[in-house]
Amino acid sequence: AGCPLTDYQIDFTNKKLEEVQSFAFYESNLSSIIFSDSMTSIGQSAFENCQKLAIGGQAPIIKANVIYSNAFRNCPLVSEIIVSSTSIGKSAFHCDPEKPTDINEIRQMTTGTAPDLTTLSLTIGPYAFCGRNVKLLGLQPFSDLTIEEFAFAKCTFSKTGNKKGYGIQIDNDVDSNNRPIPIVIGQHAFYTADFGTETFN
Repeated sequence: AGCPLTDYQIDFTNKKLEEVQSFAFYESNLSSIIFSDSMTSIGQSAFENCQKLAIGGQAPIIKANVIYSNAFRNCPLVSEIIVSSTSIGKSAFHCDPEKPTDINEIRQMTTGTAPDLTTLSLTIGPYAFCGRNVKLLGLQPFSDLTIEEFAFAKCTFSKTGNKKGYGIQIDNDVDSNNRPIPIVIGQHAFYTADFGTETFN
């Protein structure tokens, strides 16, 4: 039946929150949460159907190694957010395309420091962002990427910032044995997605 609490906010700034487990805030009245810098995981349906939820902070970001299925499904997420992960599960941010809200940026996670910075692989599961508005900062590069079926179905893409045009650039990286790392784009991954008129070819 969901959580009966009235509207409330949670701030994990400067606190070591490592994991939000499955169904932790399912259908709750949580209105705002600020996550710690980096978490290991956000569990299945952890924030599903939280109709008032906004991600707080000066630069709202959801950063977790693994974001499991339905984690933020049907959350309006009234603030524009950045998503950074290595694995985004099935329908993790799925929403009603008639009531779309913005994902301000999708980032791959990295390890190490420059000049030895390594980009970690990213898997975007089926229907992960279905129905959302997804913003791109110019020509956004990705590598070692798997986009599964219907991951961006019914999404609307647009640009953020002042750069001319926008698009997704998939780089051909190699592994430690100098072998090409495969890029996988699943069936109907961008089914009926709207890329607008300023995209690069």
